[in-house]
Amino acid sequence: MIILIHGWESNAGGMYGFIDELLERKNGLSVLTYLLMRLIRRLKQISKNVKMLLHNLPEYDNLSIIAHSFGSGISTYALSELEIKVDKLIF
Repeated sequence: MIILIHGWESNAGGMYGFIDELLERKNGLSVLTYLLMRLIRRLKQISKNVKMLLHNLPEYDNLSIIAHSFGSGISTYALSELEIKVDKLIF
């Protein structure tokens, strides 16, 4: 499972440029894109939503997160408060 989290001034669509390549490389790979809510401007509040998402995912042997800009800060903050093992964390 790969979770994509976009940056502040972008949207989930901006990360779709490389999803096809990810899916072609690994058979059975799942990709989930998290869309940030622009109305919520505080790191703590958004990371709470990301923590809820990560906490409610089924367990995966290989969970990776690819994040851009503000999404990188959110990912780091959320993971610092959870006991979830991430295989790859790419900013």
